[in-house]
Amino acid sequence: MNDPKLEGWNKYYHVIFENLSIVEKFVNKQSEKDYIREFINDYPPERVLQIKQAVKFERIEFSLTFLTLYSLRNKIVHEGLNYVNYLPIYIDKLRKILEVCLTSAISEVCNISSDIKTIDEFLEFIQKPF
Repeated sequence: MNDPKLEGWNKYYHVIFENLSIVEKFVNKQSEKDYIREFINDYPPERVLQIKQAVKFERIEFSLTFLTLYSLRNKIVHEGLNYVNYLPIYIDKLRKILEVCLTSAISEVCNISSDIKTIDEFLEFIQKPF
């Protein structure tokens, strides 16, 4: 599949769910069609919607956490703020984000069928949205 939006379609379910119309255009082999059809049939439409919403929510939550931490960093550096009572909450959120990113990266690198062969390819991979 040549569309960049479809990269990782056979590994990450959200890629298929988010781009079904594009996937259908590129699938030529019957085995791929059967795989996608079976994959999608395993998830009822309401579950697909739940997955899309969960992924969207998690992306928004991670983005807001980063924006809040960046703002807090600026207050610490530029205004001399030395403590805020909500800092432990954001540290826990940052740990969750780091865990998701590292788990994804490690499982991709350890995957024997992975296309990642160099450090540059790995760095490119971790820059992609999860």
